[in-house]
Amino acid sequence: QSFDVYEDLYEFQKWAVNRGIRIVNQYGGVLVSDVVGMGKTFVGLGLLEHFHARNRLRGQDGKMLIICPKHLQPMWERMVHDRYNFHAEVISQGMLSKEEFGEVLLERHDDATVCLIDEAQHYRNYDSNRYHNLRDYLPVVNQTILLTATPYAKSAMDVYNQLKLFHIEDITEIPITPPNLRKFVDEVEDGDADLSDLLSHVMIRRTREDIISQYGETDDEGQQYL
Repeated sequence: QSFDVYEDLYEFQKWAVNRGIRIVNQYGGVLVSDVVGMGKTFVGLGLLEHFHARNRLRGQDGKMLIICPKHLQPMWERMVHDRYNFHAEVISQGMLSKEEFGEVLLERHDDATVCLIDEAQHYRNYDSNRYHNLRDYLPVVNQTILLTATPYAKSAMDVYNQLKLFHIEDITEIPITPPNLRKFVDEVEDGDADLSDLLSHVMIRRTREDIISQYGETDDEGQQYL
């Protein structure tokens, strides 16, 4: 098994893939939330590559499934079919808004072993067909990868709803107090807990400044760059 994606990555992206692997191994999924322009797509591809290879070694020869907004579908198709020749299928998230599409997902894609959801902020709202269809489907796969630069907008419940896509139960082994996702998020909402205590265990989130300070080079004028 060659790891063509991983070999193409910058060091800061390789770090994110390795960190993502550890998070998924512990909790079944990960939120990749580096800011725009830092290559979340390639980090996601690196994670897909790793887990698909591992699943095959364990005798699970299923495909990768990628769910993304319609306007990103051609880009993902090029990446997985032309550039890297993955055994993958790409579908538009718009399909998930259809009321009965959950059954279609299960019928057509029950052979997927790993699933990536791009622009996962579209699943912050629990009260939607899109959310429920995806939530009902994801237990079929072994690993879930969520990509989003904006994991929360209004409240900690935005993060909670996305985590519940792969972390089905509220009782959790994530080291938070109390060890219950819903109760912890309620405490965050009441100002009695810090959301970062949860995010540090399940999310990869770095700014451009974070990455430049750790991995940047300095030019002749003293300016740092990647």
